[in-house]
Amino acid sequence: MGRNNVLTLAYVGMKGTHILVTDNINAPLPSSGLRPFGNVGNIFEYESSGRFNQNQLFIGFNNRFSRAITFFSSYVLSKTTNDTDGQGGSLFPANSYDLTGEFGRAAFDVRHRFTFAGTINLPWWQLSLNPFIIASSGRPFNITIGQDLNGDRLFTERPSFAPAGTVVGWSPAVNAAAAVTGADRSSVGAVQSVQTNAFGSLTAPPILEGAVA
Repeated sequence: MGRNNVLTLAYVGMKGTHILVTDNINAPLPSSGLRPFGNVGNIFEYESSGRFNQNQLFIGFNNRFSRAITFFSSYVLSKTTNDTDGQGGSLFPANSYDLTGEFGRAAFDVRHRFTFAGTINLPWWQLSLNPFIIASSGRPFNITIGQDLNGDRLFTERPSFAPAGTVVGWSPAVNAAAAVTGADRSSVGAVQSVQTNAFGSLTAPPILEGAVA
């Protein structure tokens, strides 16, 4: 690459197991709608059953044109997946009895990130310019429907991609909702049916940051 150029290639792979997950062990059972430990409300339990995988490719280029001008640029291609992003709040699983639907892109997964920084020494009054630019793709975000379909008092349910009329995982909570609203059983059941994976489809807009010091 020449005396004044440096090219860097690196790969980072990480795998984590036994990540902390918060479960509601007293959520209503999907089969009966009854709580296993009685009608005492939610009981939250911490368990180390979470998974985490990350793969990153790093490319960096450093150039020193002269004593007055230098710059550094890098590009990172990354993919991060997990089935838990922490504990509490909106981080509870949609179904505490089945965590398979939680595995997907991590909340902090940024697929593309480009960084450019440099130094330009001006010949006047010992001034220097230091541009710094970061451009990255958007992070994924979780989609919820704002309803408590399984009666666990947690609004973590996600929309379904099942066709209308499909009834999978029907619960007494959904049955009661249909009776109150007068909705058709099949149409309400379709909302309950197949939950989308965590962060499975939508991504926030890209981000561009920059500064000159």
